[in-house]
Amino acid sequence: MNIPFLSLHDVTALHGDEINAAVTREVNSDERFEKDNAHFIGSDYCIGCANGLDALIWIFKAYMEMGVMKSGDEVIAIP
Repeated sequence: MNIPFLSLHDVTALHGDEINAAVTREVNSDERFEKDNAHFIGSDYCIGCANGLDALIWIFKAYMEMGVMKSGDEVIAIP
């Protein structure tokens, strides 16, 4: 018996048009997502990125620019 771990087929079938409209709206909104999210979380700034790895890379590059980290520092990530 094959039981799928996660199938979004049913959700997409029910809400596909709404999901596509929301994604399209956000993709075409320039910086509105970042401004709205920064306001929501109480921050002055927010940068949207593709995924968690991109976010970590940007954070580490910023820390290196600020002198908080240097090349060769060890980073331990615990899920």
